[in-house]
Amino acid sequence: MFDWKWMTKEDALTIANWEYEKPYDFYNMNEDSEDLDEFLNPFNWKHMCTAYMDGRLAGFAVFKRSDETNEVEVSLGLRPDLTGKGFGTAFVEATMDKAFENGHVDVLVINVAAFNERAISVYERTGFRKTAAYLQKTNQSSYPFVEMKKVSKMEISK
Repeated sequence: MFDWKWMTKEDALTIANWEYEKPYDFYNMNEDSEDLDEFLNPFNWKHMCTAYMDGRLAGFAVFKRSDETNEVEVSLGLRPDLTGKGFGTAFVEATMDKAFENGHVDVLVINVAAFNERAISVYERTGFRKTAAYLQKTNQSSYPFVEMKKVSKMEISK
């Protein structure tokens, strides 16, 4: 369903201009200038992929590997007009497959705003479990977030 490519300048600029409806406008890139600068920095694109569906940009994923463990933090986003339409589970599963495809990953970590029950539900359906709650500084304030983890497919099969 999703074809993955490395982040390009054109894709990064398109994603940076995505606008989500309330309350998900919290995820608009222009809500936090530091996040936006990090997202648009070409140096960071080696950790970012874009997902295409039917030839159109449908989403993105950022993969940050921990230096100390075999954990990978995943940040992802689906194009605004695709959210809430039943694509979430397939998109998260495709993102997990992309993260695991290079091996040497024991755990995936997703951090999600606590209000985003829709995303939390999708993550739980795909095997993530809540592991911590904390306050995250973003969008000029601090907000409750939930850390969720999933053990890799290879670890499950052992």
